[in-house]
Amino acid sequence: MIIHDFIPQGTVVLMLNHLKQVALHQAENKMTTANLAVCFGPIFVPPQHSADQEKETEASSMRLHIETIKYLLDIWPQEFNTNNNIVI
Repeated sequence: MIIHDFIPQGTVVLMLNHLKQVALHQAENKMTTANLAVCFGPIFVPPQHSADQEKETEASSMRLHIETIKYLLDIWPQEFNTNNNIVI
């Protein structure tokens, strides 16, 4: 699953812009890109649950979602112009 299956592209851009601004103030708020990814990774890319899925597989899937959001926040520009076209 990828992000745009769940959330409209414009919403993703606005949220990443906001979270990047939060991360830029990590000295005051302690919210690093890693901390933000832990909070928002499962929301942006919810894990798929199945009846026979083991907890270890589910945890591994959740970790991948968190790492993906952290990576996006790490490479996201400080001020992304929302008029630009971006494909997510």
